[in-house]
Amino acid sequence: MKKLHLLMLCLAALAFCRCDDKRVTVGDLTVEMLENPVGLDERTPRFGWQLRSDLRDVAQTSYRIVVAGSENDLKRNRI
Repeated sequence: MKKLHLLMLCLAALAFCRCDDKRVTVGDLTVEMLENPVGLDERTPRFGWQLRSDLRDVAQTSYRIVVAGSENDLKRNRI
C-alpha cells in the first residue's frame, strides 16, 4: 500500500509540473496503463501522461518524476 501511495504522489508531481508556457498542461496520468490503480506488482512501473495545449507543434523535451513520503513533503519539495 505504501508503494502505491508513493506512485500516486509521483503522478501528482507530474500533474503539477512547471511548464515554461502556461498554455501547456499534463493530463491523463497512468501507471501501468491504469488511471487509478489499487495496487501494483511491478518493481519498475511504467508511467504515462498526455500533453494538452491549444498551441501547435508542442513537444515534450524532458521530464522529471519526484517521489516523496507524503503529499505534504511533496508540496514542501522534501524528496
